[in-house]
Amino acid sequence: MRPIIAAPRVRVEREGILLADVEIAALTSVYVQQTLSQPTLCELVFANAPSGATIETTLMPGTAIRVMVSDQRLPLF
Repeated sequence: MRPIIAAPRVRVEREGILLADVEIAALTSVYVQQTLSQPTLCELVFANAPSGATIETTLMPGTAIRVMVSDQRLPLF
């Protein structure tokens, strides 16, 4: 098994609009859980977001989001 040298680049869209670079820089973890016959769960954790970031208002529960990982054809969520 090869060790991870660097975390992959993640892009997050809300309602089809990419989050700003300062908001993505505050993203510390992404957790996706998919279980048969259950809704898919996506948890985004942000830390130390700059004062101008609008993460809390733009990513309210129920907002349509898409999470993509660099070099992957299909979205993660």
